[in-house]
Amino acid sequence: MEEEKAFYFDIISRSSHKIGALLTVIKEGISLVFEETTGKINNSQRKSLSISNRAVNRLVQLMSDLIDFENIVTKKINFRKEKINIYDLINYVCNFFQEELEIKNICLENRLSDSLALVYADRDKTLRAIINLIEDILKFTPAGSKIYIIGTENNSIEVSIRSESIIKNLASCNESSGFDETIESLLKKEKLPLNIIIAKALIESQGGKTRLFRDKNSRNEVIFNIPKYISE
Repeated sequence: MEEEKAFYFDIISRSSHKIGALLTVIKEGISLVFEETTGKINNSQRKSLSISNRAVNRLVQLMSDLIDFENIVTKKINFRKEKINIYDLINYVCNFFQEELEIKNICLENRLSDSLALVYADRDKTLRAIINLIEDILKFTPAGSKIYIIGTENNSIEVSIRSESIIKNLASCNESSGFDETIESLLKKEKLPLNIIIAKALIESQGGKTRLFRDKNSRNEVIFNIPKYISE
């Protein structure tokens, strides 16, 4: 059984790297045209290229998720922890989604205090986890709504990504019991999409915690904790 699992993970790893290399070539080609290296483009072409570039970036992200998934399950993932300003990290994420937010007419608001303590985590993997979580909430957030990102400080830094709809109907939302299950169990039962399970694993593998709240038809809020940086 273990040999069979290792065989499948090897296929995932090899395929992910090959697809990632091809996507890099496509991304560079789009960038050359977008930056008008190959000639002038109009605003309509620029907008189409921007959408294509974002789609390629998402595919690159998916490849990274697949590689991380393999490493998480086989317990081979490495973290490069450092002290991080969580307020700045959330600002970066808000800017990352800016174009998509404008298209969907959704407001993503960073309500964290810039005086929150630093956290101790792997910046890239934590960033990827937060992006995955926000992407999921965006799927269930109607146009014209707001998503708030709120932070509190106790023994750790707790961050809540909350859709406006949960504020209007808190009584109907319950904590998802399945979110506390193992990665393998969640995958088999297909309770949550792969990118959310990976986000959960990336946060909890660094000593953090995750909680998911939802109403009957959507996922309205996710809360995660990240350890604070403690100076020696």
